[in-house]
Amino acid sequence: MKKKIQQLLILFIILACTTPTITYAKDKNIDKYSKSSILIDQDTNRVLYEKNPDAKLPLASLSKMMTFLLAIEAIENKEVKKTDIITVDASIAKVRGSSYH
Repeated sequence: MKKKIQQLLILFIILACTTPTITYAKDKNIDKYSKSSILIDQDTNRVLYEKNPDAKLPLASLSKMMTFLLAIEAIENKEVKKTDIITVDASIAKVRGSSYH
């Protein structure tokens, strides 16, 4: 009897490890604000989520992308650390979005 239970347990573990699992998002409107987006696992280069990935759209905020690039370069050059805390003035924190004319 013990041997049968042990065999069933081993079979269950093998099936659990080898059977693919599927997860469905409960919220169908997970990305309702963007016109286009893509989420890629950087370790496997597998596309995890996409919404109109080939749509021709204007560039995202260039100032945000430039800030990101400068921050990454500063970290690589050891000018700052990822854990550094940045203080933002209250008047700047109130500014919403970005625009140009």
